[in-house]
Amino acid sequence: MFALEAGLLGHGLLPAIDREIIIARVTARTGCAYEWGAHAATLAQQAGLSQEQLQATTDVDAAANTAWLPRHAALLNAVDERTAWAGHRSRLHPGRDVW
Repeated sequence: MFALEAGLLGHGLLPAIDREIIIARVTARTGCAYEWGAHAATLAQQAGLSQEQLQATTDVDAAANTAWLPRHAALLNAVDERTAWAGHRSRLHPGRDVW
């Protein structure tokens, strides 16, 4: 698994900012605080995410109060749809089903 992850991070076809938006949103929605923090500490900012955008990935509606390019808003929506389809409960707001 490590080889796959390293390959995606280092040699993937996604632009770095797209990759970090996806990682931040998935890890926020699935309760992977360690992984979210690891990317938030350096990789997300290096990729071009602002602090406001990074923090917004932990909000119930990540696009509600933060400016995103249409492509980035679509990525956030795709992650939300996928994690909801997979049956994840919201770890952003415990006790509440994924919206």
